[in-house]
Amino acid sequence: MKKKNILIYREKLLLPSEGFIKTHYISFDKLNPFFLTNQSGWDIKNLGFEYFSTKNFIIPKTNFRLFGGIAKNIQIKINELKPKLIHAHFGKNGAIVLPFAKKSLLPLFVTYHGGDATKFIHLKNSKFRIYNRRRNELIKYSKKFICVSEFIAKRLLEQGFPDEKIIVNYIGINPKGIDDIKTKSTKDKPFLFVGRLVEKKGISILIKTFDSLNKGGFPNLKLNIIGSGPLENQLKKQSNNPNISFLGWKTKLEIEKIMQNSSALIVPSHEASNGDSEGLPTVILEGINNQIPVIATYHGGAGEIIINHKSGFICLENDHNALAKSIIEFLETDNIEELIFSAKKLLMQNFNAEKQSYKLQNIFEKNI
Repeated sequence: MKKKNILIYREKLLLPSEGFIKTHYISFDKLNPFFLTNQSGWDIKNLGFEYFSTKNFIIPKTNFRLFGGIAKNIQIKINELKPKLIHAHFGKNGAIVLPFAKKSLLPLFVTYHGGDATKFIHLKNSKFRIYNRRRNELIKYSKKFICVSEFIAKRLLEQGFPDEKIIVNYIGINPKGIDDIKTKSTKDKPFLFVGRLVEKKGISILIKTFDSLNKGGFPNLKLNIIGSGPLENQLKKQSNNPNISFLGWKTKLEIEKIMQNSSALIVPSHEASNGDSEGLPTVILEGINNQIPVIATYHGGAGEIIINHKSGFICLENDHNALAKSIIEFLETDNIEELIFSAKKLLMQNFNAEKQSYKLQNIFEKNI
């Protein structure tokens, strides 16, 4: 049976940090994805799918953003595909592609990933911001809103998105087998943080936590921080602690190797001052996949995979005392193997990339 074609829209394609976008389609066997973008570059060579760009010397990308206008040669190619739907990643991208979807009479599906559903600026009435201006029209026209966690689904419901249009479909990763599970002997290794150095990641709270632990009976606890970002210099100034090391940006393979020599992965995310939040930190999934214990906060969808004392440790966000308590509980536990096994089981059940991709395909097929 011939596959039906669909269009995937992402304004900037492909950012190095957004490999999860192409993962959505790895199991598609009935639908054939083609990507549509306004700005190609960065990691586009690793996309693995055919794509079209709306930007050329005749029709600038602003025409597409404002009116859904597209170059004639590209429109002809898209018409030949006879796509059955458009899937946009992030709320803003859904708003941008909305005029094109309407002109093309194509059903629109939008996946919300995190801050696109939580930032305060998205909730204001503004004629100058494309998402704010088109939000009500987007809600009315779109077929389904796909959320990467129950947390994001709840946020959309609170904003007036209709319940019947909201579906939760977790982002998946490729799970490894379970072998050589860590034991409590790794507790003498440094703790680990991995992520962009931005406010919502909670690194400032993490530094405060280790300062208090080092001064309060745990002088030998060490922390490695992997990542870069706009707060790097500020955080280094805050950290006047020889037990805390900033390792900079690392490749995926380098991170996995460091995880093998770490005590536990700490994910202290919290809501930023502008409302920016995470849907479900992917680093939690990567940590579980690499069989490292996870200590997280009740932020975003973290509580949908980390169950306290069963699949990891989890505490209130933005609270260094609560985080310190969870770290101490980890140090005192004697069932690390059971925690890791339970976490890996949940990962394979609900966050398997192939399974989640099949589920997404089924969502599309049922609604076109």
